[in-house]
Amino acid sequence: MKLSRNEVYSEITRKLKEELAQGCLPWRKSWKVGLPSNIKSKRNYNGINFLNLCLNEYPSPYYLTYLQCKELGGYVNRGERGSWVIYWDIKEFPEAQDQSESRRVPIIKRSIVFNLAQTSLFMKEENAAPQIWECQFILESMNNRPDIRHNTIRAYYSPSEDYISLPPMGSFDSEEEYWSTLWHELIHSTAHKSRLDRDLSSNENNYSYEELVAEIGSAYLCGLTGIAPCTIENQAAYIQGWMNLSESDQFIFMKAALDAQKATNYILSKAS
Repeated sequence: MKLSRNEVYSEITRKLKEELAQGCLPWRKSWKVGLPSNIKSKRNYNGINFLNLCLNEYPSPYYLTYLQCKELGGYVNRGERGSWVIYWDIKEFPEAQDQSESRRVPIIKRSIVFNLAQTSLFMKEENAAPQIWECQFILESMNNRPDIRHNTIRAYYSPSEDYISLPPMGSFDSEEEYWSTLWHELIHSTAHKSRLDRDLSSNENNYSYEELVAEIGSAYLCGLTGIAPCTIENQAAYIQGWMNLSESDQFIFMKAALDAQKATNYILSKAS
């Protein structure tokens, strides 16, 4: 199905704003489902596809198309509605009828996928336990990572001195809460001029946008390592800030998803 970029972005913005208006952060899951992934290719969905599939409440992280389900010997359960994912395709157009050269134009397309739980292939299994060693491996593998200090009771990232401050691990209720907090601050650290050089100036809109990037990016890392994100303080205030941003820029969630994807790619570049 061929769609315009505006049609796709408008639809995901509408759905996200509906969730936020109810006080929900759709990219945050209180259980350990894992990252939305295609069951055949094993590739994780990211960017706008990650955001869109996070709106679902299925117990499996795996998705597949109708044809993929059939190829695996299964069927989509009666009455189930799929979710869309988008991808880019290249279409060639002739420059002129009397010329052999053609013009290559990227076109956005949409495909329908179904969660494994919507099919006959689903088997109810316990989710895997979080792998704390994997968290440590990702952190230690990060290229040009910031200094991490454990000499305070607050969690924050200092752009001017390029370090992350965290309370000692024993101050958290669990190791998972510690790593969830670290992922959030680590996403912030990718904004440093020596990394991805995002705008960290202190005006209200920039602050709100950067928190949105850190939220989406850390949720991705939590899903990757099987960790439930910790509770966000002042959630209502953050939501209101993001709603305000979306009123002035209808594509703000897509921009944040793209920046979050760049941030996670930077962190994971040597861990993959």
